Amino acid sequence: MAKATSSTAGTNDSFKFTGGMSNPFQSFDWYFTGEQVQNSPSRKDGFSLAEENENCRSTCGFIQEVGMKLKMPQYTIATAIVYFHRFFMRHSMKHYDRHLVGTACLFLSGKAEETPRKLKDAVSMGYQMKYPERPPLKPDSEDMMKRQETIVMVEREVLKAILFNMKVDHPYQELIKTVKQMKGQRELAQVAWNLVNDSLRTTCCLRFKPKMVAIASIYLASKMINQNIQLETVPNLKVEQLEEIGMVILDLYDNKNSDDPKHAAKHPLSKQPPKPGSLPKPDSGTGTTAEPPAKKPCPPPPKPAAPGAPAVPKRPPPPASSAPKVKAPSTTAPPPAPAAPPGGESTNTSPSRGTKRPLEDT
Repeated sequence: MAKATSSTAGTNDSFKFTGGMSNPFQSFDWYFTGEQVQNSPSRKDGFSLAEENENCRSTCGFIQEVGMKLKMPQYTIATAIVYFHRFFMRHSMKHYDRHLVGTACLFLSGKAEETPRKLKDAVSMGYQMKYPERPPLKPDSEDMMKRQETIVMVEREVLKAILFNMKVDHPYQELIKTVKQMKGQRELAQVAWNLVNDSLRTTCCLRFKPKMVAIASIYLASKMINQNIQLETVPNLKVEQLEEIGMVILDLYDNKNSDDPKHAAKHPLSKQPPKPGSLPKPDSGTGTTAEPPAKKPCPPPPKPAAPGAPAVPKRPPPPASSAPKVKAPSTTAPPPAPAAPPGGESTNTSPSRGTKRPLEDT
């Protein structure tokens, strides 16, 4: 059991803001500069940049796994990940177990987004995902009760760290709106949606506003699938900032060494986007219609019998059979094959590639 006692409360002030009037800890403006993100409390406690980034990525994947196992909406999972990033801008990973914080953020976001889950379910699933080799917790065990108390205590610390401001804006709705405005195809919305999901593992939500993340994801997706977009439809747009956000997202794939950004639409953490209202669908291909079968010529009528010839007896009808009649094959053409889903292949919604890997403790 990780320690999350009141002795760590003194770390609330471990981040000293040295900027001007736009102090994110004195208002609800939760956007930091690159320098502030680089000087996080974890970095001051001796974590390297690579260490901190890897811990954040793996814990965001942990939150995604637990949220999907609990059948939470993507909006709720995204809110929990934003809480997690904000929490560790005020606290160090040296003092808090990041998996406990991730579980507490998910439990809190369920209430904030009005999709709550039971505390014992969140604790049980978080324990199962963190320790897949161990037997699951028993519902009425003493260990379960202690872990529930710990999660509630960490949840209070999360609320203090985010200044009790549980409202989080996400890029999803802005993304769909902008794709419609740019008259983009549904495939563009699919790839951009997946890039937004993957950007949650980076510090984009701490540095850039949701609208910029949405437009940057569309811009990056258009480069990946070679689709032209109308950037001039978005006023006061800075292409340099779009490229900066795009580089932050691409760094995520470079560090994984196994994910190709060209296949972002098939990334395991990605979710299918909602159908963009009036967006044109991608071409589904033209189906070929089979020609109707040629009609067989009618047999000639029988010749009348010669006068005086014996009459040919009529053949009796065959006896009725009890076997069921076989329906004649239809002569109509089969329906055309359904259109391929956007992105080429179906999106895998499992949060891990292949088998689940156990997440390391801090």
